Amino acid sequence: MPFLRIRSLRRFTCAGLWMGPRQLLFLRDTISNVTHFSLPCPEINSLVFAELLKRLPRLVHLTYCHICVHAKKEKFTRLRPFIPRAIRDGLMPSRFFVKELVLVNFEGKWEDFAFEVVPLPLESLTGFEKLRKIDATVYTLVGRENSHQYGNLQFVESLPQSLEILVLRNCEPDIWPLLNVLLDKR
Repeated sequence: MPFLRIRSLRRFTCAGLWMGPRQLLFLRDTISNVTHFSLPCPEINSLVFAELLKRLPRLVHLTYCHICVHAKKEKFTRLRPFIPRAIRDGLMPSRFFVKELVLVNFEGKWEDFAFEVVPLPLESLTGFEKLRKIDATVYTLVGRENSHQYGNLQFVESLPQSLEILVLRNCEPDIWPLLNVLLDKR
């Protein structure tokens, strides 16, 4: 993606991007001009994507919609797992700039670095001082299945004070206790 080095380029969207570790070698330098990065339906491993994000230190808006086209084939799913913590780590260089974060997992499952169910898979976002909008699959933020039932207050406290808009996608009935805590706390 050498065109990312075009100095006038500010916004970049690439649908259906496939990217592996080898392609990342072409992006050795930081790309400080790109502020808006959108990847709808990429075929990219979260760990590789995190390394790409580290090269975008002035990112203001990120849209990442994870889907594995070959999700029915187990080996492809394992090659491109959705790892929210890796994405957050990749965003750390731009944490003072990010205002909008859209993380949608269409695949319906995700894995942690240790491949275990954890509360707060994305971890705390309090260090993202300008983050005003989060639009994410609910389990990306609070964990899967029963992992979030004891972490309701922990989730609320992990949100940045600057947050104005929170969109939780794919909510299920067991999310009500979390919403009660969220509305009481804020």
